[in-house]
Amino acid sequence: PIDHILCVDVSYSMATELALLREHIKMKLVKLVRAGDTFSMVWFSGRGQHGTVFEGEPIATLPDLQAVKDAVDRLLKPVGMTGFKEPLED
Repeated sequence: PIDHILCVDVSYSMATELALLREHIKMKLVKLVRAGDTFSMVWFSGRGQHGTVFEGEPIATLPDLQAVKDAVDRLLKPVGMTGFKEPLED
């Protein structure tokens, strides 16, 4: 089993790319994740703006996959200015 980890920049510099990125993530998950794999996703933007969307989330069924896809659409929206130090330390 593999824990797929995705770290996404959601700063405003990515605003035009995030819609494409959301679609790419959702399409890639279908092809990439296999039975027993897990998925972790963190987002970051600026100082104090970062968080975990999923941590070791199993994606074993179609409803699991749909829940991840829904969260990708809901949570990966542009926020603030880019800053890497705090998210990497976290």
